Amino acid sequence: MAERAPRGWGLHPSESARFHWGARAILRDGVIDLLWDRQGVEGEATAHERTALSAWLNEKALPWMRDYCKHGEDFPSVSEDREVSVSGDGYVLRANPRASHGYLYMSAELLPSATHSTPSYPVPKPAKRTRRSA
Repeated sequence: MAERAPRGWGLHPSESARFHWGARAILRDGVIDLLWDRQGVEGEATAHERTALSAWLNEKALPWMRDYCKHGEDFPSVSEDREVSVSGDGYVLRANPRASHGYLYMSAELLPSATHSTPSYPVPKPAKRTRRSA
């Protein structure tokens, strides 16, 4: 994660957030493509807090969001302005295409009153889905 990111890269964090990660990713055909120069951390965070947030994003939240984007029937299309989120281990990741026709704006932050150490867990397995008949 980069040191600083303008708040415009991602969604605005909550008022209580001391720091957050934000990104503007490319969203095309169910694929989320993060660009190194369109993401970063803003606010006051220790090195441990940055490492823990990065671990949660890379190991759990982003794999879940990518799977949901590719396979989720109700993931917002690039023409919608609707937010989806995933939370766990004291963090939340929110995403919204903002009807941009090609971008996905994201923001992740520590939930209020959360305390933890650097998380370590497997990538979540996708939920079984039933196909709708035509």
